[in-house]
Amino acid sequence: MDDDLLYGYKKNNHKHPGLLDLDPPPHFDICIVDEAHHIRNEQTANYRVVKFFCEHSETVLFLTATPIQLGNRDLYVLLNSLRPDLIINEQNFIHMSEPNAHINIAAKAVRFAQTGWQDIASKALMDAKNTSWGRTMLSSNPVVLHILNDLNKENIEPERRVQMITEIENLHTFNSIINRTRRRDIEAITIRTPETFMVEFTPEQTFIHNQLLDIQRQILSIFRNSIPLNFMMATIRRQAASCILGLVPFLEDILNRHLNEIEWDEIGNEILDYSFITNIKEQINMMIGLCKTLGRLKPWHRYAVLELGTNAFGEIAALSDVCMPDAAMILNVGPSHLQNLKDEEGVFREKSSLFDRSLDIRLYDADDNRFQIYKSKGKGVGRDESADFRITDIELSSFAGKFRLNGESYELPLAMPHMIKNSAFAIAMGSLAGIPHASIRNALQQPIRLDLRMQIEILEYCILIADCYNANPVSMQSAIEYWHRLAPDQEHVAILGDMLELGDQSATYHDMISTILQETGFDLLITVGDMAARYHGQDSAIPAKHYPTVEDLIKNESALEFKKGSVILVKGSHSIQLEKALPIIRNRC
Repeated sequence: MDDDLLYGYKKNNHKHPGLLDLDPPPHFDICIVDEAHHIRNEQTANYRVVKFFCEHSETVLFLTATPIQLGNRDLYVLLNSLRPDLIINEQNFIHMSEPNAHINIAAKAVRFAQTGWQDIASKALMDAKNTSWGRTMLSSNPVVLHILNDLNKENIEPERRVQMITEIENLHTFNSIINRTRRRDIEAITIRTPETFMVEFTPEQTFIHNQLLDIQRQILSIFRNSIPLNFMMATIRRQAASCILGLVPFLEDILNRHLNEIEWDEIGNEILDYSFITNIKEQINMMIGLCKTLGRLKPWHRYAVLELGTNAFGEIAALSDVCMPDAAMILNVGPSHLQNLKDEEGVFREKSSLFDRSLDIRLYDADDNRFQIYKSKGKGVGRDESADFRITDIELSSFAGKFRLNGESYELPLAMPHMIKNSAFAIAMGSLAGIPHASIRNALQQPIRLDLRMQIEILEYCILIADCYNANPVSMQSAIEYWHRLAPDQEHVAILGDMLELGDQSATYHDMISTILQETGFDLLITVGDMAARYHGQDSAIPAKHYPTVEDLIKNESALEFKKGSVILVKGSHSIQLEKALPIIRNRC
């Protein structure tokens, strides 16, 4: 460990943050420090770093096999780091330590039981009682009085003598925070005999293993150094091959460790392509999300609903091989992840691979003619007359939506058109899966709250729509239309970020959103990112407010001040990190 971990460091003219730069600071449930004797010198980086972790942990455990003498400051430094509330300063430590030398003499005398051991132990305990700490803590201690009384007896049974050893050692001032294990206390020294057992991975474990190594390989390949890639992959290969399930809780940290370094190096670096990081992050989120979801499934669960994401050809098929679904539905096909999927036809081809397997139920968007090839194998949901589950009579208010599906009326606590269609898919799937109709209707009436996904908050002075989990042209248009319709008499403010992964068509789609904004109208438009500036349009009469990054937006104190009653939409791709502005908006509204 060195001070770089605490204070950060500079590399390629960029400041890499240290632990002290984190705001808020991290919080740990437990901090375990092995070879803890290495922090006994307060002037070292080891001490300073461990001290930081101790101060931000609920529980701290120090491990060391190196004897530490009570006569020097080493033990004080360790105990003060471990329990600063108990070992307040060095004078307090010396005061508390006074009885311990006498207690050790008493315990040793009783343990070896040599000639005169009772007198030696008795005198040592009396000396311990007569120290300044002992007069307060030991003089009236019933355990001490009981031991002294037994030591005055002529004959002491072996069982009682062994018991006294433990009782005397427990009188040690620091007994509650130090646990010593001696070789003589262990009946037989454990001899480790390593054995190797070959266990085949399940399909799910194979997917996690291969995906993990592939993502790590992509991340490490960006480092242009002389270290061979296979050598850099050696540790993660051993970890993944040893216990892939045990590795799942740490996947996020493992995969993001080097990715964060790349991000810091990339700031101001025109050579590196930011889309690489965006692509890798989505792969990480997809894999971790699937692992966490599968890990929560229990034998008594009847249904599991898994969202399969993709940003490259073949990912849906690979995920399907892991999940082995009984039923599948494709809600829509739009221009998203075009960096790798090229165009909407590529998106359709990748998504529809979900249907190219044995399934009991297939549900598709009946309003998209491309899905007609699955008409004989599945059922369509939509407004088209050919739909097996047809949506009609849509009514939208500010905070509710009503519609009919095959003549049956339904109501939602949301007023977004795309949520009505999504609900129609859910109703259709539930009906085909045999879920009681009353249960379906009751579930639809429950409030829906998905973090950063059309998250509507009625604040004291404003209405906030936080929808910055992801963004593509279809979802951006839908969010703008809903935002515009909500409280139409109040001022409308949009804080919009880039829509990423649109490939060569990125400028076209950002210009399309600009046209939609000009048609719907707005009172204030704030944009963040590289392409988002195009939302303002060339002929807009309203002054443009554009910021390259969300950090630039946050630094401008006046930028996030809005009129009372404003309806604020915050939307952009997740990598733009617009969610960082939400606490400020909430605080000011």
